[in-house]
Amino acid sequence: WKSHVAQWRRELELATDNLRDATAVLEQAEVNPILRETPAQQTIIVQARASQRAALDRVNHAREMLLTDIPKRARSEHVPPSWLQ
Repeated sequence: WKSHVAQWRRELELATDNLRDATAVLEQAEVNPILRETPAQQTIIVQARASQRAALDRVNHAREMLLTDIPKRARSEHVPPSWLQ
């Protein structure tokens, strides 16, 4: 159980880092109002938004696993609560 929790904590950390990076790329791509209207920059913006959404989905999934699914499974399998910490 500890390894499951550790795995999902690592996943949450990686997903959070990816979200931060994707947000930075998107902000950088949108900083210049004239440049962001070019087709090349629009492509970068669309890709950055997709990357940001995917990273946010990963963050939400990892949070759900840590806060809901793992504790629920542990309770159903009668695992002592101290093992989840």
